[in-house]
Amino acid sequence: RVGIGITSPSYELTVNNRIAIKRDGTTAYGLMTFDGAGFKLDQSNSGYSPLILLAQGSEKMRVTSTGLVGIGTNNPSTALHLKSTADAEPYITITGRY
Repeated sequence: RVGIGITSPSYELTVNNRIAIKRDGTTAYGLMTFDGAGFKLDQSNSGYSPLILLAQGSEKMRVTSTGLVGIGTNNPSTALHLKSTADAEPYITITGRY
């Protein structure tokens, strides 16, 4: 087990507080932080805008620098922009009691 910033790691790799991921050849980096407020991904120091989440190498969700969220689209135009890949599928399914 390896610990960075911690003397007794609980897992194969345990990093205390945050991890910086630097882009090669630049001073840009993004941070992964876990603190009392929760788990955070922060790219404010990267100089790059969107936060992009991928699944199996394909973009599934994007958050722009202005806070627009796109699911199924890489160009959200509203606060929450949902796009289905098939017209027959529902865009939103809500079950249970709300």
